[in-house]
Amino acid sequence: MQQVLLLSGSADSDISEVANALCERFDKMLLLRVTDMNHFIQAGLQEINDVNASAIEQKILRIKNSISIAANAIDMRYGVIIVDDLDDMSIEIYKTECLKSNVAPVHIIFLDRLSPTISNPESIGHVLKYNLESNPFEKADQIQKIIGSNLSLLMT
Repeated sequence: MQQVLLLSGSADSDISEVANALCERFDKMLLLRVTDMNHFIQAGLQEINDVNASAIEQKILRIKNSISIAANAIDMRYGVIIVDDLDDMSIEIYKTECLKSNVAPVHIIFLDRLSPTISNPESIGHVLKYNLESNPFEKADQIQKIIGSNLSLLMT
């Protein structure tokens, strides 16, 4: 899988476990948690959900760094899963940065049925429908089928 999967969801959706289950299925996978990019900021760190100019700048930096790493991984024939709590602004930044870095194809899947930060997730990617009893491996099975059918492509 030399593609990029943007995976968004709350902790209640088992997002970390689903991402790990997906990674286990392939030989060469990179898993990026965008919040981990905050570890590189040593002074002036802003809260992730703040909307001031510095926080927005740091959001852009986190996404640019993630896409840069993804581009390098794809060049080395790795697939990439990026876990991020997406909002409308993030989607636009991802589109721009993916185009600049020639990162494609990019799939986007929302694990939460109702996203408080995205106005219309169905128009952007795919909202995963699953039973509340579904385990992470069952969700990963569904995601793999969705990616295979290209129902989750992010249009840049």
